[in-house]
Amino acid sequence: MSGLARRGLRAEWIKLRSVRSTTWTVLAIVAVTVGVSALLAAVGSTDANKAGATGDDDVVVNSLRGIWLGQVPMVALGAIAMTSEFATGTIRTTFTALPHRLNTLAAKATAVAVLALAVGSVASLLSFLITQPLLHGGGYVGPAYPIVSLTDTSAIRAVAGTAVYLTLLALFATGVAAIVRHTTTATTLVVAVFLAPTVAMEFFPGQLRELLQQVAPTAGLSIQITSPRYDTPPLGPWGGLTVTAAWTLATLLGAAWTIGRRDV
Repeated sequence: MSGLARRGLRAEWIKLRSVRSTTWTVLAIVAVTVGVSALLAAVGSTDANKAGATGDDDVVVNSLRGIWLGQVPMVALGAIAMTSEFATGTIRTTFTALPHRLNTLAAKATAVAVLALAVGSVASLLSFLITQPLLHGGGYVGPAYPIVSLTDTSAIRAVAGTAVYLTLLALFATGVAAIVRHTTTATTLVVAVFLAPTVAMEFFPGQLRELLQQVAPTAGLSIQITSPRYDTPPLGPWGGLTVTAAWTLATLLGAAWTIGRRDV
């Protein structure tokens, strides 16, 4: 990494860290993700053992369900990192100090990725650790539901993969924000793009539903699945995460193309 690139990355990290909304957004990501996961685990229950049935729920997915709402502040984090300077007009100073705009975009994206991965890791890890005892109290125990711990390869993949998914989501939001240059607009667009296909799936059966599961940006959440069910997405854990990564890459490339052709 060149000295200019290092200075650019250091500057973007300082700016991201010093914005007050960043702190509140980070706290919201952890609080919402962990809080919702714990609440859903606390109110959930099963009588599979009493009925002598085989458990058909995925206790790892159940422990990470707060991610669905935690996505929203994560989107805001990715958007704020890009749009805060457009809102204040300081983006002109940034582009004057670092004329190579692609380097600026890369520095911002790197800073977002590092922070999002750290916050996503904390949120997903705490969700798993806090909700597992709650699920056990609701009847999710052996023999229907064998105890799952972080020593299990599938659980590690789900928890770490969830953090990666959230990081890709934040970068997707950063790319959209670079294109539209407005926090609220970027956040609304990203949330709609990620959640609309999920809602639409409920109304389309068969092959059309399967197609939506394969191409939707939320396909990456299949990284959480450790116990296949009848409604398991057709793509495997890594295949789904690759789809989300492709959406993110396409958006960042679009941002790179756009940001180099504007006056500001």
